[in-house]
Amino acid sequence: MHGYVINPPPTPKVDIIGGGWFPVRRIFCIGRNFADHVREMGGDPKAQPPVFFTKPADALVPSGATISYPLATKNLHYEGELVVALADGGSNIDVTEAERLVFGFAAGCDLTRRDLQAAAKQAGAPWDAAKGFDRSAPVGPIMRAALVMLENARLTLWVNGQVRQDAALADMVWSVPEIIAALSRQFELRAGDLIYAGTPSGVGPLVVGDDVAVKIGDLPLLEFHIAASEAASSRSANAVKGAAHQTQSIAPSAEEKARRYREASQEIAAVIEGETNLIARMASVSNILHHRFEYYYWTGFYLVDSHKTDELVIGPYQGTLGCLRIPFGQGVCGAAAQRRETIVVEDVLQFAGHIACDPRSRSEIVIPVFDSGGRLIAVFDVDSDRKAMFDEADRRGLEAIMRQSFALASMR
Repeated sequence: MHGYVINPPPTPKVDIIGGGWFPVRRIFCIGRNFADHVREMGGDPKAQPPVFFTKPADALVPSGATISYPLATKNLHYEGELVVALADGGSNIDVTEAERLVFGFAAGCDLTRRDLQAAAKQAGAPWDAAKGFDRSAPVGPIMRAALVMLENARLTLWVNGQVRQDAALADMVWSVPEIIAALSRQFELRAGDLIYAGTPSGVGPLVVGDDVAVKIGDLPLLEFHIAASEAASSRSANAVKGAAHQTQSIAPSAEEKARRYREASQEIAAVIEGETNLIARMASVSNILHHRFEYYYWTGFYLVDSHKTDELVIGPYQGTLGCLRIPFGQGVCGAAAQRRETIVVEDVLQFAGHIACDPRSRSEIVIPVFDSGGRLIAVFDVDSDRKAMFDEADRRGLEAIMRQSFALASMR
């Protein structure tokens, strides 16, 4: 009996907002799908049918990554794009049936070795080397299609904070259903396929040191950094050192934190005095704390579900879209609920089983919340978009506020 002669490579995957991963089978891309970009590259937008090419699935790069400037090019270009994730597939799909195949959407960037592409075009050769190289497909977290409204969405790409691309998705030559239908006439599509849906005008070069961000409507932001090949590993190796430096310059001192938590505690007590509704108290606590601490990025409660007592369900919060449900034992929130103790995480990417509700989260603190009878009723979750922002002062301050607001109170 024979097995694999080498270890099988891992399946590429993309984070899903709300929890879980999307396994990626293939990456398809469409060229010439914004009229202004087609003209920018010297073509006629309606003169030819859609042009498709592919990238290897392991070219994917998650948001927040550092990407080494690629080999064999002196002209690396960005191309911000909508990414479509398929939950089903088929061949010769009718355009009226195409939309039902879509699982969700994400912001992406088609990195291109433009000098190699120009040489391939001139020689009538394939674009593979220009498009399908290592780490050439940055992608943000996927948002489920049912939660996305793209009718009036715009695609915007920034380099070092400067807008380089900005266009309405309505300006696409071929709509998402039309792209899927046309692609299915050339390939059998399947669940797990991604489609990069084309870029507007404004494409341009990237150099070492550039920071890139892509935003499309309400989809999660995609961000990445370009580093020199020899510097990328040292950048990663120095991440802890850099985070410590950021903490020194941005995080308040322990004494300052303690003072702010005392003031917040007094304000919260005054606001919720006499209020017996649990949700009203939680909403007030979340709001006051979120706006008092500049390093808080996401602030809120996950309640123990009264019908599924081994699950947490989203409660009142401040910040970007949170995970709807978290099972006990999963992620930092689930672990804190299961252990019934506070957990402080300096780097969430190093926490086993971390759930990427928002990929911009870098550090986190989760406090279990008990009622007057000692019953776990919720966890209070705070995320920061910087590493190592929470410490013992946060733990003491937040535990005291949770105890004052819920364990010592009469609620319904």
